[in-house]
Amino acid sequence: MRLKASIKNHPTLDIAIIHQENEGEGYFLYVVSEDQNHGFDNWHPNLESAKYQAQMDYHIAADDWQKIPDVLPGALPTFEEPTVGIRDESGGFHTIPYNEALKRGLVPPQEKPLEIIDDPELIAEVRSYLAKNNPLRAIQIYLNHARCDLLTAKRVIEHLRNTES
Repeated sequence: MRLKASIKNHPTLDIAIIHQENEGEGYFLYVVSEDQNHGFDNWHPNLESAKYQAQMDYHIAADDWQKIPDVLPGALPTFEEPTVGIRDESGGFHTIPYNEALKRGLVPPQEKPLEIIDDPELIAEVRSYLAKNNPLRAIQIYLNHARCDLLTAKRVIEHLRNTES
C-alpha cells in the first residue's frame, strides 16, 4: 500500500509518500524533493502515526493523500512511477525507469496475475486427479478446457494443489 501527497510551502521538499514495506511491519514516511536529491524517511508502527507526522511537520491534511500503485519488485518506493536505483562503475548512484531496468535484466520480470477459469466442474475434476497424485493428467484436463499455454496450466495446477479445499 502506498499513498502520496504534495508538500506546500517548503523550500526543498515537494512530495510525501507513505509506503508499507511488508504487510504488518509498519510504514515508512518518505519526504523527498521532486528531483529526489533531497529527502529522508521515518518508520512508523501504523498508518495513523505516519499521517500524523506528515500533518504536524508538513501540514498535509487527511484528505490530501492519494493512493498510488504498489512498488514493483526491485523498484524504489520513493518514486511514484516505477524506478530502479543502480550504481555505475565509479560507484555513483543513478535512477532509471523500471522498464529499462527490466530490459537490462536488473530486476525480475513480473508474472502475469493468475486467472483460473470459473468452472466448478472443471476445478473438481482437476482436484480429483491431484488427489490421486496425478498432476500430469490434471494439467492435461485443464489445458484442454482452458485452451491456455502449458506454463499457465502448470501455475494453475500448482495453485490448486497448494489451496486444496
